[in-house]
Amino acid sequence: MKLVYYTRAQTGEIPLDAWRKLARRACVSNPFYEHWNLLPALQHLELQAEVTVVTAWKDDELVALFPLHFYLKLPLFQIAYIWKHDECFCTSPLVLDKKTWSKLLPQVLEQRGIHMLISTTQAKQAFVPKHSLHSTRCSYRRPALDASLSFPEMEASWSKKRRKDGNRLLQKTFKKMQANYSNNTTASDCSAAFEQYKNIEVKGWKGRSGSALTLHPATDRYYQAVIREGSAHQKVQMQLLSLPEKVIAASLRLVTNDCAFEVKTSYCEDNRNLSPGVMLEMLNMRQLSESTLSRADSCTLAGNRILEALWPKRIAIYNSVYFGDCLSAKLAWHLTRVHKYFRHRNKDNKRLAFHPNTAPENALAQAAGHTDTPPWK
Repeated sequence: MKLVYYTRAQTGEIPLDAWRKLARRACVSNPFYEHWNLLPALQHLELQAEVTVVTAWKDDELVALFPLHFYLKLPLFQIAYIWKHDECFCTSPLVLDKKTWSKLLPQVLEQRGIHMLISTTQAKQAFVPKHSLHSTRCSYRRPALDASLSFPEMEASWSKKRRKDGNRLLQKTFKKMQANYSNNTTASDCSAAFEQYKNIEVKGWKGRSGSALTLHPATDRYYQAVIREGSAHQKVQMQLLSLPEKVIAASLRLVTNDCAFEVKTSYCEDNRNLSPGVMLEMLNMRQLSESTLSRADSCTLAGNRILEALWPKRIAIYNSVYFGDCLSAKLAWHLTRVHKYFRHRNKDNKRLAFHPNTAPENALAQAAGHTDTPPWK
């Protein structure tokens, strides 16, 4: 396996046909590292960050690609992580299979002089390489959707009251107020819908907090490029919920293979009495159930009450730290294991304090960490 490294200025030299083929065949789909998304990110976002795109080749076939960012460079110790900019909601590397990951990881660590490599993956199972020192834990689980189900099957996970209130709200908005829902896929329609999204966003809490896209020109240019390039490859969709006089909610979705990634959502706070954000999510669920997609990722942080209530499935977010083969890296690995052991034991002790009736033998087993389920699950 041959590794080739590209700087920001050189990423345009990566063969796009090989990149597209890898994206279609990758064991974990990730639109944020496909060419139509990663190239605009490298062009517009975090320009001060030292980012290198790692590619792995088997003969003439591209079998792995991911951006690498050096976080800390010391004479005897270097820490890097798979690059995650603020608009990146999935950092799983584009890899043909986990066997390929196990082979290329030690090469990357050795060739780049990396002692610790930090990675976050969104998958059914974490990327655990063979014959490499690593520390992996499940950080949290965020809402996901089985898009192969019908909308009534999705609703079945809701309470009876939620189903009743949701249907009443939809009937009121569409029958009495003549609302309209649209899923836009062409480049021109998506660009126009994106302008509507920005107008709603800047007038809401994101505008007041200073996080709206129009207040950050570089981020705005990144999204414009993603929508332009992604729409040309049928990778971008924009949803609008409108009343006759104005748009009251908008969302942005990225699509790759058979997966959807719900990236952005905003609603008009002047119409809060209609719950436009909740209504748009329900309409998006119905549209996804009628599409050819198999699943959807909410791309949210832990604690999003709306999506956690509406979307019944969960996808695990794994944090992994991979260590090199040198003495200092092995020492760091042992220190990490010691720290994890004492942290978990403290958690177990606190948990036992609230369960005074726990059998002594079970308490000892829990305190020693001898449990079938890891403490972080």
